[in-house]
Amino acid sequence: MKMQKKKIIRSIFISLIFSIICFSPILQYGRADWTPSDTQLAPSKDTFVSIGGILSEPLSNFGGAETLYVGDGLYGYCVSAIEFDLSELPENLVTLQFESDIVVYGENTRTLEVYIMEGVGWAELEVTGLDNPFNATDICFTTGSVGNLTKITLTGSTSDITIDLGDYIDDNSLITLLFTTGALDESWFTMQSKENQYLASYSNPPRLEFTIEEAADDPSNAGTVGGGLFALAIIGVIIFVVIKKKKKKEVEMV
Repeated sequence: MKMQKKKIIRSIFISLIFSIICFSPILQYGRADWTPSDTQLAPSKDTFVSIGGILSEPLSNFGGAETLYVGDGLYGYCVSAIEFDLSELPENLVTLQFESDIVVYGENTRTLEVYIMEGVGWAELEVTGLDNPFNATDICFTTGSVGNLTKITLTGSTSDITIDLGDYIDDNSLITLLFTTGALDESWFTMQSKENQYLASYSNPPRLEFTIEEAADDPSNAGTVGGGLFALAIIGVIIFVVIKKKKKKEVEMV
């Protein structure tokens, strides 16, 4: 009788262990699902050009500068250009946006104008105020518009700007962001260039922020499997108790 009881207990125990071993990978990893994951892309090129003003240097090239100037500032009236190579982005993008810290100077209206231009080829160490493919002078001193325009009003001495680039998620080309101010705006702005990513004035250099679809665990599914294992264990205990009581009665009847 005792041997039979031990065999029954051993069988129930082995069955429970086998079930847990078989289902534990499902409990741990769950079902493959998709959730976003954040990452960044640095500029492939950046520069500023001096196109007017008292201190203008239209023949100079500023491709190697550590600071990007926009507006009527230290080098006269300046326009900054930042290029991103979208072909370096991974597939399955969910979101895409430009972000950067901007340092603001001047007391007048502080409006930053950003043009997004596609298919504009330029060499960082060659463009000048007089020779650039951005048509910087025409953009700044005429009413014409080139590319997609975004206007950002800034307050305070430092701002963190964000520009949605969701329309370019499926684009594999080069895009240039051209930063200007209104022709009569005496404010000026600075950004960190890729030549110096560690300037103390900036905590967030110009960059693209994006999220991608990525396989991940499914907590809800794992919870369902866990509940199933718990129910299985309870059933095993109930079976064990019922058998134990039945054997006890058989012993008493004998």
